[in-house]
Amino acid sequence: MSQPMRAIVIWQPWASLVVRGFKRYETRSYPCSYRGDLAIIAGRSLEGVAMMQDDPIGHEMRDLLGVMSLGDLPRGGVVGYARLSGVIATDAGGHLQVDERECRFGNWGPDRFGWEMQAARVLRAPLAIRGQQGMFTLPESICDQIRAAAA
Repeated sequence: MSQPMRAIVIWQPWASLVVRGFKRYETRSYPCSYRGDLAIIAGRSLEGVAMMQDDPIGHEMRDLLGVMSLGDLPRGGVVGYARLSGVIATDAGGHLQVDERECRFGNWGPDRFGWEMQAARVLRAPLAIRGQQGMFTLPESICDQIRAAAA
């Protein structure tokens, strides 16, 4: 029996930045107590891509990810997973614990939380799966497929 895994939907380009290790913190408006493997589902929405496409930070993201357009990034499936190892509150100076690039790639404003991601793994090919709002637990068979597909 494999270890349970939870999942969360993150818009592109941030989903790919997390699983490729370029973004160590996913910033959210709420904390969480879960610690363990967290599947990263790239949301289907193009809203994040549209928001960053012509932004200088978006150009930096595109260069790091090696794509001509952020719209080329996969959407609508698991792109990888990471170990959620901790949470820091921005109000407690969390933004002071991260480097400049991390600050540019997240929302470190007041009343936010940085979810620390370690040991990120990208899947060889995205695994189509329907996301849900918030964090949710994946069936064991999906967890096994995700771990087997990690590069």
